[in-house]
Amino acid sequence: MAPLKAVRPRLTARWRSFEGWVGTRSSAAALFVLALAVYALQSLVLPAYPGRDMDRYLQTFVQLGYHVPVYPAVLNTRGPLAALGVGVPLEIGAWGAEVWLALLYALSIVAWGRVALTFGARAAVLASGLLLVSPSYGILFHQLASDSLFAAAFAGWAVLLTRAILRPSVKAFLVVGLSLGVLVLVRPANQVLIVMALLPLFLRAPWRERLAWLAAFFVAAVGVTQAWKALAQLRYGNAVALQPSSGLIAVALLLAPLLLPAPWRRRVALLLALVVISVVAVKGWPGQSPAQYAQSVKQNESNQFLYRAFELDRIISPGNGPASQRLAQTVRRDLLKREPYRSYGVDVQTFFSSGSDRVFGDLTGVANPADLAAATREAIRRHPKKFARGIASTLWQELWDRPV
Repeated sequence: MAPLKAVRPRLTARWRSFEGWVGTRSSAAALFVLALAVYALQSLVLPAYPGRDMDRYLQTFVQLGYHVPVYPAVLNTRGPLAALGVGVPLEIGAWGAEVWLALLYALSIVAWGRVALTFGARAAVLASGLLLVSPSYGILFHQLASDSLFAAAFAGWAVLLTRAILRPSVKAFLVVGLSLGVLVLVRPANQVLIVMALLPLFLRAPWRERLAWLAAFFVAAVGVTQAWKALAQLRYGNAVALQPSSGLIAVALLLAPLLLPAPWRRRVALLLALVVISVVAVKGWPGQSPAQYAQSVKQNESNQFLYRAFELDRIISPGNGPASQRLAQTVRRDLLKREPYRSYGVDVQTFFSSGSDRVFGDLTGVANPADLAAATREAIRRHPKKFARGIASTLWQELWDRPV
């Protein structure tokens, strides 16, 4: 026991020294280099490979350089920053993609270590260590697509949000809002994170400051996301369905006066309120009524299977029922009489049996979502066994896929 008592003070002193070192720049650099080494070791077993829907991001990347989109559907659904994050490294070369993913992996681990440091050095060491040895986290960064790009961007956003919570200010939450806009440009579904703008309301501070932080967060995020949509509309016109959200812009305008000094808040708020009321009076309230929302939910539930029914199983056909016949009539009227379908002599049966990405994009561009949903339901009811076999086959393939 005596030797242990003699050693314990030295161990305690060394641990305290280590705790003080964990939060330094040198420790972050050491963790970054270690993460790169771990990634290189992983790459010996699993080199970088195409991630989920990488072809869609390449299609988007190519179209970003043209004023006339060839495949508008991918511009509507894929983030421009994800397209750049996939396309630019591949323009450099295959090694460029590998290096790019390695940097994202290492930087993300450093970021999560920094977030965990909020709870102490032990938490930072444990979090970083778990990520370094986690096969799932490593595999995520060996696939080039939006998944790895989003994971890295989200880790960076978490660092900025943590700093804003610990040292709140208008500037800090403005940066968090801008970075949230970047997240949406990586993956559009990240717009649901806008609810995090309410977080400043739960911090300890006067209500005037809390509301100013909320406004900075929300206005910055909306500014970035809607600016991209406005640019897309200006560049591509009605070829894309990326109209800016008048509802989000209206709320952002109403919150903007909270960022101004006290003498100007009421004056600017009154002016903006009059502008918003005038726009609503002329154009109507932006958004959906409860009945429209319920109908859109029903359509979206069916359209989750539209891609499979059209491209993979190819069970959508005019002979399935009246909804499918309406869809076929739309195709005849709006697509088959136009180029290139007219020159190739494409008929309705050839159109629906093609299973082509390009054809699918044209179909979703001209058809009513309600007709697409109804035709999908008809196809599933008419061919339930083929639909079920297709899902079972896809699940089996993914279960046996090596990276999974």
